[in-house]
Amino acid sequence: MAPDGNQEQRQKGRADYDVQVDFESDDTFYVGFTRNISDGGLFIATERTLPVGLPVVVRFEVPTLPAPLTVLAEVRWVRTPAQANAESPAGMGVFFLDLPPEAAVAINRFIADRGAIFFE
Repeated sequence: MAPDGNQEQRQKGRADYDVQVDFESDDTFYVGFTRNISDGGLFIATERTLPVGLPVVVRFEVPTLPAPLTVLAEVRWVRTPAQANAESPAGMGVFFLDLPPEAAVAINRFIADRGAIFFE
């Protein structure tokens, strides 16, 4: 389920993945941690959420790539600290806008190796 309670429309597998994610917008730099990843986007656990629709640059590592990725993304949804709980931390879901094809392949390889998790 999406944070707003609506059924999500995910068609792709995701993998649990905990790694530091650096993100910036309007010359402000933030650090969070991802909880899961797909070739469509990722969730960034952070109490410093940004507004839905805001473009952000995210930097993170994928074990199947030799160097960290830097990708333009857009904030698609937010879970505020007031909405968070132990199983669903505060943060935001970001959608990749310019993920290179070779990075998508590497992310999907990582998901296949880890075993995808699907949401109903």
